[in-house]
Amino acid sequence: FRFAPTSSGASKNAQRVYGGFIDARMFLAKWCELYLGLRYDNYFADKYLVSTTGTVVPPLRRDFLSPKSTLIIRPTETTEGFISINFASRFPTIPEVYWFGNGYIPLDRSPVLEPEFGLQYEAGITQQFPYNAKLRVRGYYYDINNYIRTVFGFRPSRVVYNLDLVLLRGVEVEGQIGLPYNLTAFANYAWQQTSTSPDPLGGNVQRLAEFPEHKTNIGLKYQNPNGAEAKLYVRMVSQRYEPTVLVNAANQVTGSFLRRMKGFFTLNLEGRYPVGSWKGFTGYLYGGVSNLTGEFYEETAGFPMPIQTIYGGIQIRNW
Repeated sequence: FRFAPTSSGASKNAQRVYGGFIDARMFLAKWCELYLGLRYDNYFADKYLVSTTGTVVPPLRRDFLSPKSTLIIRPTETTEGFISINFASRFPTIPEVYWFGNGYIPLDRSPVLEPEFGLQYEAGITQQFPYNAKLRVRGYYYDINNYIRTVFGFRPSRVVYNLDLVLLRGVEVEGQIGLPYNLTAFANYAWQQTSTSPDPLGGNVQRLAEFPEHKTNIGLKYQNPNGAEAKLYVRMVSQRYEPTVLVNAANQVTGSFLRRMKGFFTLNLEGRYPVGSWKGFTGYLYGGVSNLTGEFYEETAGFPMPIQTIYGGIQIRNW
């Protein structure tokens, strides 16, 4: 894991995933269809030596069988709804596996990093209206076992471990409406709450505090038939908290707290203009300004995002 995988050497098969799936779509009626699927995954992570401690992280092999189902209903030509129930899995990435053994190791931690596995429930509806108006609402509930969590700040870099159970639930709403002069107004909003089993590093906090509860975008878009586009929008994110630890020189945890990250909004402007076409390809000049008002904010604790950022370039498309 310390070196890039090569055609020879111990790191060649550090991780392997084999899988296959089968799916089918059945039209139960003119206005109703059912999607069914089944996926199989075989995951293997080889054992490896932690050079700093001389310990060995044992190998891990897991098999997952994940059925999936979605029922789609179209009661009218302008209305579509769906209900979905799926099993899903996520396997650790190479950095997660590496830092599981080479990062900070808390007491009473499992000897291996388990893959995630859970149930996903989703339901939603999309409704079209006159004047190019559209409204979409989606709700979801995710039940995740062995959630893989990474917390930075532990020497030498971070700690990676499994949470027994994480629940994610939320609602997303988005809409748009056509306006005169090739303009479209759009907006979207997302609400999300989390809860977890007791976190060995989080004290009495049984939620993923780093996830914002509210997010929204509101804007205006211009699109000319000749391909010219422009968009002005505001992005808003509510406050959240980043788990932060206090570690002494001996790499011992002396305390922890939730560092508040304030909510923020950014005003953004972007656009593109066609300058020529040839044999199905069209060239565009594009540009924009991110964070037009110079808002100070952080996406990740301790890493401030840039203030006004001006960008531009040339783009070629064949559609």
